[in-house]
Amino acid sequence: MTKKKIFILAGGTATAWHLCSLIKKNFAGRFVLYVGDINERNLIPASTLCDKYYRLPPINDPVYYSYMLHLLEAEKINILVPLIDLDLAIFPNDNPDLLRIKILSTAPDTTTMEICKSKSRVSELLASKGIVVPKQFQADDIDPEKSYFVKPDFGFGSRGASVVRGKDINFSEKIIIQEILQNPEASVEIFKKDNFLSFISRERLEVKSGVCTKTRFFYDNELEEIIRHINDFLPLPLASCIQFMKNDNGEWCLTDLNMRLGAGTALSSAAGFGLASAFLSVLSDHNDYKNYLETVLDDQIVDRVYSEIKMPCRKLKEKRKNLVLDLDGTLLDSRRRHIVVLAECINKINHTTYTPDDFYDFVSYKSDGNTGLSYLKNKKIPNEEAIISRWMERIEYRKYLHLDHLYPNVLRDLKTMSEQYNLFLLTARANKLNAGWQITELGIGEYFCDIRVVKNTGNVGLHKYHALHSRPVDMVIGDTETDLALANYAQCRFFPLSYGFRSAKYWRKTGLKSYNSINKIISTQL
Repeated sequence: MTKKKIFILAGGTATAWHLCSLIKKNFAGRFVLYVGDINERNLIPASTLCDKYYRLPPINDPVYYSYMLHLLEAEKINILVPLIDLDLAIFPNDNPDLLRIKILSTAPDTTTMEICKSKSRVSELLASKGIVVPKQFQADDIDPEKSYFVKPDFGFGSRGASVVRGKDINFSEKIIIQEILQNPEASVEIFKKDNFLSFISRERLEVKSGVCTKTRFFYDNELEEIIRHINDFLPLPLASCIQFMKNDNGEWCLTDLNMRLGAGTALSSAAGFGLASAFLSVLSDHNDYKNYLETVLDDQIVDRVYSEIKMPCRKLKEKRKNLVLDLDGTLLDSRRRHIVVLAECINKINHTTYTPDDFYDFVSYKSDGNTGLSYLKNKKIPNEEAIISRWMERIEYRKYLHLDHLYPNVLRDLKTMSEQYNLFLLTARANKLNAGWQITELGIGEYFCDIRVVKNTGNVGLHKYHALHSRPVDMVIGDTETDLALANYAQCRFFPLSYGFRSAKYWRKTGLKSYNSINKIISTQL
């Protein structure tokens, strides 16, 4: 059976850790595991369990959506698992872009997420169906000396929610003002597959940073009736979590609809109700999901304790020297990409039928310090300016980046250098997102204390220098004059390479001795 590629977002959450742990322990034969988060890999414990980790742009970054779509399509992901509400809203299961590239999202549909974004709309819907919700107050009803539970109308979870005295409420914001409810606070975790519905109730005995750490399992007939009623009118996803508290009349009030796995799901798994395992069973096209949903005895207590995980870390070590490396032409051989894109641009503009091999000497010609324009003029190829302009526009397209590969022995050399120096990777690219994607694909990130991508226009050497944020540099290894400029700005030693985008002949003209391998620099100079 072919493994499915599953991509878990919000990799730093407790839920992501639980899912990844289950996959590696019980479902490794069913999934290829991808994890993404905005933090570096060495800050995400789940990255130690996955097959591939991606550091993602912040969710509020304008490029986040397009970046994710490109990434998911390039990796041929089958299943996307959003674990925070903002991701659920961005990637509902009927998202046309996801459907186009045949990706299943575990989020609810767009209509459900639009309702859930507005807490007033959720309350209205639930109340109209006979579900008890917290009593709401209008501005005219507020007692200045009384306390109320105030939260933003638009948003998810408990973000921005707090208990506020009436006289301190800011009515200029779009808010909901509710009665303060009483304990017990209960979470009901729900599994829904076609007409099969299974759920479990647990009391939140202790909460730290919004996550339940001590819980008591119990059965409540009233909660069962509420959940079954909600299932009649709201399309629940495969796994969800709904929270309740009691009002002054002793009634269960629905306080939160979480259309996803809850942060405390691992507690239920420990008790025997394997919601996350049943979830993974269905996603892997197996029908054994019922086997994971055991009955849990009333008053079963489960406590959460945190585990210490030693993370692979390339931390800056004060007593080591700092060594900066370039990417293109230094670690990465991109010569084939350059001539493939050139041939395609020439053929597109001039309606010709050249092959890439017709321009085998393009990079070597430029490596002596010549330009692409002069190369085309010498070849008597017309429309040279339009060709170079198109070439520059397309050279960093992801479909061409696949043509690149590391030079021989680069991984060996990086390992050797990283054991003696603090390594920094500085590269100049027009497309930072594609550069980050490629660096991840190459698997070299673990060797560097920091990686920076700077713009490839203007004074690139100065851009690289500024990217170091005044960090002292002892050595630079690179293959072009921009790396030499960086070394001059940093006032440090520079070791030029002759196999990249500048030749030994070029470096001789500048009065510098060049090297034909990084290993030669390591063995003779470092």
